[in-house]
Amino acid sequence: MRTSIVILSGQLLFAESIARRLRQQLHQVNLEIMHPNHSDTITQLVARQPTFIILDVTDLDVQRQYHLSELLLLLPATKIIRLDSLQNQLQIVTGERYPAVEMQDLVEAIEHFI
Repeated sequence: MRTSIVILSGQLLFAESIARRLRQQLHQVNLEIMHPNHSDTITQLVARQPTFIILDVTDLDVQRQYHLSELLLLLPATKIIRLDSLQNQLQIVTGERYPAVEMQDLVEAIEHFI
């Protein structure tokens, strides 16, 4: 299955710049830009089930309309990259879930990331 990336930003010049650079570096990906104010953006995201969503966190519309908890619930297999160009940092958030029946399950989950 081909990797797919959706850039969610209302700042078209910023989004196009990121998309162009990603296309230069990542040759085998489907890349799409979506505007946060379109009424069917969430529906489109759920239908596409992208591998990654890049959230432009400097875009106030993205901050107001796209909450991580909702995105992770609707798209549990999608990795969400919160890209903050003002702070020059990114944060990767996943909806990974692990069984947690016993204390050892919690310990093993923590050890997985250490």
